[in-house]
Amino acid sequence: MRLKQTRIHDVNIFLHALPDGSKFQISLTDVELHHKVLSAIGFSSQLNPGERLLPRPRGPVSLFNSEGRQDPQKDQKMIRCYRDGMIKDWHGRWHHVEIPYKRYPRITVPAPGEELTVDVKDGKTVVVSRTLEYRPNDARQNEAIKHTINLFLELFGECDILSDKLLQIHKFKIERRNWRVLPTGEYPWERAKDILKDITKSLSNAQRRLVDYRFKHISGFNPSKLIIGEAGFDGYVIFCFENLNLYLLESRFTDNATYIFGEDWESLCQLTKAEILDEHLQKYRLVHRGGWPQKIAGLLNLRQKAA
Repeated sequence: MRLKQTRIHDVNIFLHALPDGSKFQISLTDVELHHKVLSAIGFSSQLNPGERLLPRPRGPVSLFNSEGRQDPQKDQKMIRCYRDGMIKDWHGRWHHVEIPYKRYPRITVPAPGEELTVDVKDGKTVVVSRTLEYRPNDARQNEAIKHTINLFLELFGECDILSDKLLQIHKFKIERRNWRVLPTGEYPWERAKDILKDITKSLSNAQRRLVDYRFKHISGFNPSKLIIGEAGFDGYVIFCFENLNLYLLESRFTDNATYIFGEDWESLCQLTKAEILDEHLQKYRLVHRGGWPQKIAGLLNLRQKAA
């Protein structure tokens, strides 16, 4: 079954003919017509079987898929919050500050994090979703199916539903294309800033100044490797302190946090975004608030002295 439309609202309209419990995949079968988009969302030009990635956002559905969202609760009273900012003093030097403001409380809706994989069906290269299961009365499952179909429709304008008869099992080695690993060495700010400027080039001057402030602070401790996020991880960077077994995940997104892991980078780069940002995996989560520079310095200096 092929769908060609902007989006769908009710999966049962399209899947009602499938028996309860049917397994299927959402697929892009005419990859030749969509090479430009496939490259834009992160795939290689060769489309090697086994390539898997979180697609780079190209609209509201793929943005939600990658980043999630926060829903304001407008039926509640506004609360005081803080955002990061940079101000210039009388001597022309920039300083980090916290700017108070009020907003409605928000509920975080986690990113679905649906990944796409290059596969081969009947000898033909295709791009597929994970295997889904149709249960007409399972609202949560139907929401996941609807999201995945709408993700394909937003990215490609079409998709096919492959029944379980086409769910061949292939033993391709999965290669996630979400990260680019730079050579081992030292990356002080003078070296790192030219590499990281592409991450911040789309930001406003004020946002870029703030993100550079964080990047510069971490780079001051001379990480041994940088890992740059690509595809749906665009905007993220991992600062590796391999001798300390510490890996700091930062991003260009403001009012966020630094995630600190003890995993080796190979394992970290094979995780999904949901797994990486899971509260149970990181050693520390340092919110971008007052005291953040001191906490980073204390953590790295303490480990360096111990080493």
